[in-house]
Amino acid sequence: MKPRAAVVGSCNADLTVYTATVPVNGQTVSGERLVIGPGGKGSNQATALSRAGADTAMICRMGCDSLATVLEDHYAAEGISTDGVIRDPSRQTGSATIIVDTSTGDNRIVVVAGANGALCPEDVAKNSDKLLGCRVLLLQLESPVSASLTAAHIAAENGATVILNPAPAREIPSELIALCDYIIPNETEAQALTGISVSTEAEAFAAGRALRALGAKNAVITLGRRGCAAVTESGEEFTVPAFSVKAVDTTAAGDQFCGAFAARLAFGADLRSALTFATAASAISVTRAGASVSMATREEIEEFLSNNL
Repeated sequence: MKPRAAVVGSCNADLTVYTATVPVNGQTVSGERLVIGPGGKGSNQATALSRAGADTAMICRMGCDSLATVLEDHYAAEGISTDGVIRDPSRQTGSATIIVDTSTGDNRIVVVAGANGALCPEDVAKNSDKLLGCRVLLLQLESPVSASLTAAHIAAENGATVILNPAPAREIPSELIALCDYIIPNETEAQALTGISVSTEAEAFAAGRALRALGAKNAVITLGRRGCAAVTESGEEFTVPAFSVKAVDTTAAGDQFCGAFAARLAFGADLRSALTFATAASAISVTRAGASVSMATREEIEEFLSNNL
């Protein structure tokens, strides 16, 4: 039986432009192609969870426009439960405009929150049944923190593992951090939360200890091409190296990591193997274009690991 998981967070329609020349201020350049597809940190992570084998429910708010159709069609195709999706006729569906540099795979993103900004504690409370019986709850910060806090309380009270990806970086109430079994920032987000520049392994461990001092039980800092660093509640500190691949598009690589990691924990994996699984999943995702559509399946990740370990 698949373990149950839930994601409370954002859903966006992504408008992604691929170009060999990223424009500077006042410059117009020619792009190679435009792709419209599902995205948003919540949706990306729900897709990663589902493809990695978890029975996944999404709690989010979207509009009643054509962009919402992009998302709902995606959820249906992925087998993600939409019972917790609230349709808001007064707001547009959230969107992200993404410029991908085809020479490096790096990206620049502008997000318009739309209906995501109206997700509220009442929305979560009305869908609390989606959180009962879940093994993991995955949260981000593209929707109001108050909704995440409500979800974290419900999940923690019912024995679920609470995972927070504090992205984008913003102020987080200590009450939410204290409910986190795992907090997973990248280097920039870790520095914003702790004031520690994460440019070396030692600094990553120092930031992890600082995050634990803020209340999180365990801290995992993703380090891009350097892999990730973990600081655990038992005092263990270790790194997991990244796999070497040719990056095509780094959009949603962090979401892939978080979703795959949450899925492996839901299946009962230990921390090291869950992080290795998540690192492999991220390596696969950056070799593909797009956000949610670039997420790797459990079978693909297991095959990748069998060929690369």
